[in-house]
This record gives sequence, C-alpha cells and structure tokens, in this order.
Amino acid sequence: MIYRFILILIVLWSPVAVVGETIVVEPGDIIVLAVNRAKAGDVIEVMPGEYRQNLDVRVAGVTVRGIEKDGKRVVLNGKYDDEAEPMNAGMWITADNVTVEGFTFENFAYIGVGVADCKDVTVRDVIVNGGMTAGVSVERAQRVTLDRIVAGNANDAAFSMGDASDCTLRNSEGFSSNTGLQLFNTELIRVENCGFYGNRLGVLVGLAPGPAVKPVRYTTILRCRIVGNKGAAAANYTTTYRISNGMGVVGWGASHTEIAECFIASNDTLGIATLAANEGGVRHLDKDAERTGAASEHTYVHHNTYVNNGLAPAKTWETTFPGIPAGDLYWDGLGERNQFQETGDLRTYPAMLVVDHGGVHTNVIHFQ
Repeated sequence: MIYRFILILIVLWSPVAVVGETIVVEPGDIIVLAVNRAKAGDVIEVMPGEYRQNLDVRVAGVTVRGIEKDGKRVVLNGKYDDEAEPMNAGMWITADNVTVEGFTFENFAYIGVGVADCKDVTVRDVIVNGGMTAGVSVERAQRVTLDRIVAGNANDAAFSMGDASDCTLRNSEGFSSNTGLQLFNTELIRVENCGFYGNRLGVLVGLAPGPAVKPVRYTTILRCRIVGNKGAAAANYTTTYRISNGMGVVGWGASHTEIAECFIASNDTLGIATLAANEGGVRHLDKDAERTGAASEHTYVHHNTYVNNGLAPAKTWETTFPGIPAGDLYWDGLGERNQFQETGDLRTYPAMLVVDHGGVHTNVIHFQ
C-alpha cells in the first residue's frame, strides 16, 4: 500500500507538457508581427509564396517554419519592389532555443541568415543565394546547428562563423563564393557530410584580422567533398592577408584541426595546406625565411582521398613560392605535432610528408 501511494503521488505531481500555439502566416501578412506576438513553445507556420520583407527573431523558444506545398516554398525577397535597393539581411536570430526551417532567401545585400549573441539555435532546410556578403553567418553564438543548407554566390563566404563555439554544420553545400566556409576565432566546430566547391577557397580555418584574437581550436571536418576550388576573388573582396586562390582546405594559425575521410579533388593550387598566420603571406621551409604569426599545430590529416589537385596553381602561389610545387598536401614547417596519415602516390611539400608506412608525424621526421 505504501508503494502504491507513492506511485500515485508521483503521477499526480508529474509536470504536464505545455503545447504551444500554432500561428499561421499567409502571403501578404507580415511574418515578424506573428513572431513578436508568439511565446515560448509556439510554432509560426508561414504558407508558401513570396514575401518582400525580412525577419528578426527575438523571441526565445519559438519555431518559425516555412511550409512547402506542391513544390512551392517560402521565399523572402530582399527587395520591396524590383527597382528598390536590397535590404540588409534576410533574417537575424538573436534569441535562445529557436528553430528556423524551410525558407529561401534572395536579393539581400549583406547576410541571408544571421545568428548572433544567442545559443541553442537550429537552422535547417534553407536556401540562400546571390550577391550577399555572407550566406549564413554565426557570430558570438553557442550550440548552433546548421543542417541541410545550400548557400552560394556570396561575395565573401557561403558560411561564416566567428567567435562561435560548439557548433555543427552538416549535410550542406557552400559554392561559388570567395570562401565556402570560413571559421574565425572559433572553438569546437564540427563539419560533416558537406560539399564546398567552385570557391576561391574551399574551407579556411584561421585567425580573424585584428590585434586581439584568439586561436581557432578543435575543428573537425569529416566526410566532406572539397572539389574544384579555383576562382579569383570578387571585385569587392579585400583582405590584408595573402592566401592563394585554388586551395581546398587551409589551416591558418589553427590548433587541433582534424580533416578525415574527405574527397579532395581538382583544387587548382593545393588540396590541404597547414600554415602559420602571417600578414605578409605564408612562409615555407626555407631556413632563411622570416617566421611570423601563430603556427598551425596539432593538425591531424588522415584517410582522405586526393585526385588531381595542384594542376593549375594560382599565379600568386608561383610568384610567392617559386620552386615550391603545388599538389595535394603542404606544410610550412611550423607548429608542434602535425600529423599526416595518408597513403598513395601524393604530391606533397615537403616531399616526405607521406612515406611508405603511411604518413608522417612532423615531430618524428625533422625536415630541416
């Protein structure tokens, strides 16, 4: 009887899940008005159609869902009319515990989707395309998941993360931009099952410009396709750093970077480069070369597939490093405990980065 009484009390005292309200938005409505009157647990469902407006999500705990019906999606168009100047950003998410899914963003000037100063956010099933500085930007945020996102034709980066931690990008594509994915001052970033192709640089894992920066640490890139990165920078793209076009993955002053089980092919200059962050351009193994900037270290590159990298190296590479071959793997000779555990007849610099036993730990073989 005592046990039965206790069980009854547990059942009576158990919390009841609160089911939020579903708020429906039709074409012609203002989406942000529906979001602003929502509360935690509510779902805002946006019906298919074109909405010439942008959206800020500042309410914690809500889901904003674009509904697809008969092949038609929800499209946010950044121009009030065809002659108008584009709006700045398609969507900013600045609240915790938010989910956004099922949207297409077009004709915004700066950012398609921005996530900033918040945590526990999911963005999925999103298309961002055309003319923006960044397709998807994550800044000063924690535990952000980006899933099934297609972003391209950005003047800077299809995906950009800065000062972010414990974030995941998966099942996504970044293409035809200056950089497919750039990570600046990040920590604990996981990238898996993604494609980065047709960019100036495929993936850049490095330090942001500025006097007060922290290193990029603990980045994992798994099972990605990094293919055909070759293009020149956009006309309005400026940087104080010189990194040659046509790189697949660049570790640039990064710490604890793992790149594994990726398909790395047809990148014009290099498949993977492990470099120190130098303002005046990267340095190589020349003993007399000036060594400045934070080195990349604890890099672990293993079990990747390489095809046809370095066949058309950028002119900036050839002039900066005359006599240094382009190819599959490059290490600049700096940094502790960089390991390349690869097999096959690869073109590497130094030439012994991959040897008969299947790879090199740079602390074991000394190249100078």
